[in-house]
Amino acid sequence: MNILTDSIRFDSEYGQLFETVKKNFKDKPLPVLAGGLCDGAADALCISMTEDTGPLRKKAPVLIVCPEEKECLRIKQTFERFGKRCAFYIARDLTFHNITASHEYEHERLKVLSGILDEAFDAVVTTPDTSLGFTMPPETLIENSIVIDLDTVCEPSELAKRLVDAGYSRVDMVEGAGQFAQRGGIVDIYPPFCGLDGEQNTVLQEGYAVRIEFFDDEIDRMGVFDVDTQRLVSNVKSLKIAPARELLVNKDTRKMLSDAVNSQYKVCKDENIKKQLLSELASINSETSEINFVDKYISLIYEKHATLLDYFDRRTLVIIRSSAAVRDRLKAGKWYDDRNIQELVESGTISPKYAVFSERPAYFQLFCSKNVTVHVDSLGYGVTDMRLSGLFGFRTRQPISYADNFSLLCEDITNYFHGGYKVVVMAENETAAKN
Repeated sequence: MNILTDSIRFDSEYGQLFETVKKNFKDKPLPVLAGGLCDGAADALCISMTEDTGPLRKKAPVLIVCPEEKECLRIKQTFERFGKRCAFYIARDLTFHNITASHEYEHERLKVLSGILDEAFDAVVTTPDTSLGFTMPPETLIENSIVIDLDTVCEPSELAKRLVDAGYSRVDMVEGAGQFAQRGGIVDIYPPFCGLDGEQNTVLQEGYAVRIEFFDDEIDRMGVFDVDTQRLVSNVKSLKIAPARELLVNKDTRKMLSDAVNSQYKVCKDENIKKQLLSELASINSETSEINFVDKYISLIYEKHATLLDYFDRRTLVIIRSSAAVRDRLKAGKWYDDRNIQELVESGTISPKYAVFSERPAYFQLFCSKNVTVHVDSLGYGVTDMRLSGLFGFRTRQPISYADNFSLLCEDITNYFHGGYKVVVMAENETAAKN
């Protein structure tokens, strides 16, 4: 229990809201509106709802949708301060040209997707357009996650092949995420996300990787080591290693990519684009080169299109912060995607049948309609055209910044108290609290 969440939880409106939400988990759900909440009160309500709906969600995380990335990050940090396991599913800029790009955001997304499957999070926060972008299907992620313990029977060469299939690059010595090295019976792996000893929400500290030491086809020892010093810092009994790439390319995939690029080259009329397509073919035909433009063919590589929303396979709670702004973000995202697709197709860079990179906004609306959706708005804009199962109004106020003006603070507290408000004053440290 917490003084802030209790301030919301003991409000009569919250009790009625929660009863409606419980009913929606059992019956066909209709959206709920919680209005009149300032930012701090809205945060407290979201955390309370996350705590109280836990048994109803059956370990599915709450999905919180915000109109801006900075709001997502703020909410993630707020949840963590309350001891909640919260992940931020970040957008990834797709690379459509044969140029080297960072995989940092890709690794962050894989960490979130793996964590959802492993029930490692209480909540996931993202923007609506990001939730619709295509990614690795859940079945593919499960299939390409490598689970090893001390009883696993596996030859080092077999593990190396599985790592290549999971998107890892083979190097002489690992230095960054997504790499592995094999030296005889020792395999070093630098995964973007790794569960240790059954704790799937464990994240390796930056600069640390895992080492597996084999004796023939048996595992002699496993542990975490410092990449700089190459020294083992701790032993582990089991590992779950996530894939290193969202888009996995194997021999069959290379053949499909080669056919697609060849076909596009034959119909392309722009000489500069044709040179680009020849560069792509060279990358495909070289087994040592990374295919940097693979994002462009995500709908070819994964015939079954999947998004973040497809990782929520059980009915869950969806909280939408600022509904009108979220709706505007969806419209803007669709416009931006359509413009990019038009440019790619008209230039001859890609065939129209492969120029699909995300689901349409209707897919997001359908997902919300199948789950228990609560719109948290200060004024309730953006949901006036919906059929609701409940509309609940809270009386909260966003205070001004008082700095050291204690007389104004006391005056406002007195006015709030006489107005029937419950007032909680929080300070950054004990000294400030005493003052």
